[in-house]
Amino acid sequence: STEQAARSAQRSLQGEFSRRIDALVAALIELRLYIEASIDFSDEDIDFLATGHIAERLTQLAAQVDAVHASARQGC
Repeated sequence: STEQAARSAQRSLQGEFSRRIDALVAALIELRLYIEASIDFSDEDIDFLATGHIAERLTQLAAQVDAVHASARQGC
């Protein structure tokens, strides 16, 4: 609808979509750092992958990506 298109344009002008994408990118970079640290320091007692935190966070981020995608498809 025209009203929905207007709301979408307003949010776009306010940078809402870009902020959501930037937050996702930052979270993925953070996870990459943990994974790289686990590989680089595999002989240490620190194992970020063993706790399941990384896998859980990836699942959360996948859901957020799906939400952003659905929102973009609807023009929200």
